[in-house]
Amino acid sequence: KSATEAWPVGGPEDTWADVDAILGIQEEGVKVAGDNYSIKKRWLLRQIHALAASGKGPKFAESKKGGVSVRGVKPNTLMDRLGLKNGDVIVAVGGTEVGSVAELSAALRKAKSPVAVKIQRKKKEINLTYTLVD
Repeated sequence: KSATEAWPVGGPEDTWADVDAILGIQEEGVKVAGDNYSIKKRWLLRQIHALAASGKGPKFAESKKGGVSVRGVKPNTLMDRLGLKNGDVIVAVGGTEVGSVAELSAALRKAKSPVAVKIQRKKKEINLTYTLVD
């Protein structure tokens, strides 16, 4: 690997963001207004990278009633900060219904910002909107 390929996500500036996180200096990457979430792209990528590296993320599985259920969401984690709760069932992303984890992944990949996510939570339908910002 070249030196630049060895840097996580976006280069040396992201490494310094990781150092800040280790030192307890937290960058706020999510702003919430009701059911609307504004998320910094680079922050989100770092969070997802760290979550994948730790192997301690939430579990997603097909729901018996349709959609994709979410389990293992802990307080103050990425999914919690993005408004997801244990037992939520993701029904649609960007207007596309999802019935499996593969369909959820495909819908997320093709979604444009802002994206609406429809969730079933304790027999209530909730619509969360996510906007990625620089």
